[in-house]
Amino acid sequence: MQVQILQDYPDAQLSILVVWLKMYEIDSFEVPREASGLVSSDPGGCQFYDPARISGLEVANSLGAEPGEVAWDVYMFFDGQYQ
Repeated sequence: MQVQILQDYPDAQLSILVVWLKMYEIDSFEVPREASGLVSSDPGGCQFYDPARISGLEVANSLGAEPGEVAWDVYMFFDGQYQ
């Protein structure tokens, strides 16, 4: 997604934030660390590891999900007023 958007809109001022959640038993800090090259190559990129799924719970809540549901594999876009 990052590559496609940056190719289609090379002059866009974008910041990319990735939050990795521990959704499966095999998920660990190592998984996002190994994949970190996908984001770290972008100067506007930043990523976090959230093993407690706090961000996923909050995003799900903000989207009207049932209590306790976790949002993951979600792409969200915000305009410049959130910087």
